[in-house]
Amino acid sequence: MRVLLSKPTYPDAKTFWKELKGVLTRPKAAVGVLTGFRISASFRERMILVVTGVNQCRYCRAAHSALARACGIGQDEIDALLSGVVQDAPAHEQPALRFALEWARNGGFGRQEEWQNLEERYSRKGVAEIELILKGIRLGNLTGNSFDALVERVSK
Repeated sequence: MRVLLSKPTYPDAKTFWKELKGVLTRPKAAVGVLTGFRISASFRERMILVVTGVNQCRYCRAAHSALARACGIGQDEIDALLSGVVQDAPAHEQPALRFALEWARNGGFGRQEEWQNLEERYSRKGVAEIELILKGIRLGNLTGNSFDALVERVSK
């Protein structure tokens, strides 16, 4: 991953396609994410905001702040999540939000024991949905940042 404008971007098309494939090849988890069966829409948006705050994608920040408000999340909490503050979120969501924060800070990697701890709390299927949410928003964040980096290069 290359950092331009102090934001993470894709270093090349191969990395982008690899991450896109990782998101698109999970149809069962995708159905779960979209239906909100295990992970509610507000929980999903909280995770997305935490990761977006780390990756600093302006497009995802705007879109998911609006979606979070539509889920009933207040602006103060949205700002806190974008700043990496998760203590004000519902208690049962905080372990996943702390994981998402560290996962994003580590460039999309979490240690195996951390994934296992999540599984004990949220179930295997719940963790599959969490993983898809995290990978999906990372894909969106880095795509937006890569676009901005390209525009900056072209306009110089």
